[in-house]
Amino acid sequence: MSQSALTGFLILYIICTDDTYSGHPAPRQTLHQTLRLADVLRGSLLQRTVHHSSGCPKCARGEGHPLRVLNVNYPGTKTRQLSLRPEQVPQVRKALERYRQVKETLEAISELNQQLLRMDRDESRRKEGEA
Repeated sequence: MSQSALTGFLILYIICTDDTYSGHPAPRQTLHQTLRLADVLRGSLLQRTVHHSSGCPKCARGEGHPLRVLNVNYPGTKTRQLSLRPEQVPQVRKALERYRQVKETLEAISELNQQLLRMDRDESRRKEGEA
């Protein structure tokens, strides 16, 4: 683990375990509720309609077959689409929402870490001024 990653981890650990940082609305509670990383998915839930080329009366009438897909974009590569069974859709919706919550929580943690860095910098400057 790099020094900067270790420092970031330590700052995150302090925020999560130390009641001194109570200015943020319940950081420990927020993390415990939203950072369920095993249950997150990035992407979008789309509805597509599949049309068979021949032999299907429903497709012949122009109706087609509705299908839900998880659409995920990867930088520099093609978009991937994963077809979902109807019973998977609620689970995928929840996992997409958890991803958004985790992302928001990480942004809040980043803001707190920036404040801590500013406080550390300002304290160092104050100590240098006293010397």
